[in-house]
Amino acid sequence: MIVDSNPAASTSPAIQTFNPKLCWYPVCFVEDLPKNRPYSFSLYDEPLVLFQDKEGNLICLTDRCPHRAAKLSDGQITDGKIECLYHGWQFGADGECLHIPQLEANAKIPTAACVK
Repeated sequence: MIVDSNPAASTSPAIQTFNPKLCWYPVCFVEDLPKNRPYSFSLYDEPLVLFQDKEGNLICLTDRCPHRAAKLSDGQITDGKIECLYHGWQFGADGECLHIPQLEANAKIPTAACVK
C-alpha cells in the first residue's frame, strides 16, 4: 500500500505554464533551404540561423557571433561548420567554437566562445 505524505497535493490540479521556446515552428520548406550557405530568420524577435552540417543535419543557432556580435548568417559554411564573416570563427552543430584563425596552433579555444 502506498500512502501519500501530502494528501492536499494530490487533490490540487497541477499548474502548467506554456513556454513557446519549447515548441516546434515551421520556418522554411526543406527544398527552399540553401544547401551551401546559412539561412537567416527570426522567431519571437530572436535572430536565428539555420544551416546543414556535413551529414546534412539541420542545425539552428543564434545568429550572433560571440566575438563581435556579427551575424553568422552573413558568413559561410565550411566543412559543415558555420563560419563568421567578420573574423572567421567556426562553430559546430552544438554551437561550440571549433576554430579561431587568430589563435596559435597550440592555444586553447575559450569555453565562453560558443553560440546558443
